Amino acid sequence: MAEVHDIYEVRRMVEAAAIDRASTAPEHVFEELSSIVTETEERGAASDWSGVGTAGVRFHQAIIKLAQSPLMNEYFANIVAQLRLVLAFMPDEGEFQKIWTPRDREIYESLVGGRRDQARRELMSYLDDSEALIIENLRALDRRR
Repeated sequence: MAEVHDIYEVRRMVEAAAIDRASTAPEHVFEELSSIVTETEERGAASDWSGVGTAGVRFHQAIIKLAQSPLMNEYFANIVAQLRLVLAFMPDEGEFQKIWTPRDREIYESLVGGRRDQARRELMSYLDDSEALIIENLRALDRRR
């Protein structure tokens, strides 16, 4: 659980920094975010929860691209790999994944609307809730053992 907390602390730092730089990001990054949000919604409508999870991860990787730092992109790829290992322990992937899609949309809409402060708040809330839910599920898994 300490590792989960550390992953989320890193995510808070790097994703927030990327959002702070969104005003200088190239248009193609916003187009990528839009495409991913649409894909996530379509996969959710089809109950393709694995696809939703994969697209959700890509959404956060695209947020990192707002910072325009290849080194940060590479660094975040390592964080994502660690996160995927943790997500493998979620007992009901559908229940876990379906709550994030509308929140991805909100973050995206705030970003394209130029409301970086709002996008940052939405992202921080998202990450806090995601971390708490993962910790809750890991604790439940521990109790069952």
